Amino acid sequence: MKRLTIVFVAVVLIFSGYSIIAAGGKDKAAPGEEGILIGEVIYNLGQPYQQAHAKNAELYAEELGIDLIIVDGRGSSDVIISAVEDLIAKGVQGIIIQPGDAEAINVSIDEAHDAGVAVVTFFNKQTRAKAPFVKLEEHDICFEMGKFAVKKWTEFYPDKPIKVGIISEPQVDYVRYHRAGAFADGVMEADPTAEIVTILDGMGVRDKSLQAGEDMLQAHPEVNIIYGINNDSVLGALAAYEAAGRGKAVNGKPLTEIFFGTDGTEGELLKIANPSSSFKVTMALQPKDNARVLIDTLLKILDGEIDMRSEYETKSLDFIIDGWSMDIDYLQGWLEDQYFSQINLKEEIGL
Repeated sequence: MKRLTIVFVAVVLIFSGYSIIAAGGKDKAAPGEEGILIGEVIYNLGQPYQQAHAKNAELYAEELGIDLIIVDGRGSSDVIISAVEDLIAKGVQGIIIQPGDAEAINVSIDEAHDAGVAVVTFFNKQTRAKAPFVKLEEHDICFEMGKFAVKKWTEFYPDKPIKVGIISEPQVDYVRYHRAGAFADGVMEADPTAEIVTILDGMGVRDKSLQAGEDMLQAHPEVNIIYGINNDSVLGALAAYEAAGRGKAVNGKPLTEIFFGTDGTEGELLKIANPSSSFKVTMALQPKDNARVLIDTLLKILDGEIDMRSEYETKSLDFIIDGWSMDIDYLQGWLEDQYFSQINLKEEIGL
């Protein structure tokens, strides 16, 4: 089996028993000779989804017998751009990029193409440069989750008007449109009398989202549907409500509000599967599926099946997980398959 090369920027991360350690690259090798060397710039390895994505990419590359360099973009467009330059210098034949800035990454794609390096982008599509793109199907699914939020709240409390609060990351165009905006639009289509009371910036991180949750609870205690745009957003806000004695359910029936999230991490599913928590639904990303479709798409470019300067686009799906209709054993298996989870949901929850 080919050697797997893992690189990181500035920090060492350990997750799920898996370490990312500093290592060198190797000279470029033509397919069919010494093998294939590719790189992937992960947006931010501090996030559970990104960690699971990286590990799935590593295992799939090993399965295929190709060499892979993984770089942590640390959630910074500058770091991501620098990482692309470093990968080109290392002689990779292809690069997978999750851009932080859809405009700034155009220059990096041009530089890669000028060096004969194929590029596939993911999640946040570049604005000008032509390169194959793997799209997460999120807008329509998040829209449907907003409609589902109305349906469930109305089932429980048909006489209580719907008041929505969102923990967002408004400086990120993708999040503002495909997640926060789509959820709000879904709510309003299902119930035009609903009110989007407040949208707060949690910056996509736990501590800021905790503060945003505290601010929301203090300023707008009437909010009864809360959506967090990622794992940290929803869990941070939920922690604020739990500290105040809210965020509770009885046998799955929310007492004062329902929480909705995005990512599908084990931290989320521990709450969703718990009949005493009012966090009940998330739009789940699939790190295993995403990692594989990205590598497969890049290899198709290297094999000549896809033009590396084309606007080829393919999709990878998210889906809605809810704690009312989905069996806990299914959730357990999904976590193990996608996130390498070793927790036992039933034992952790006490069921």
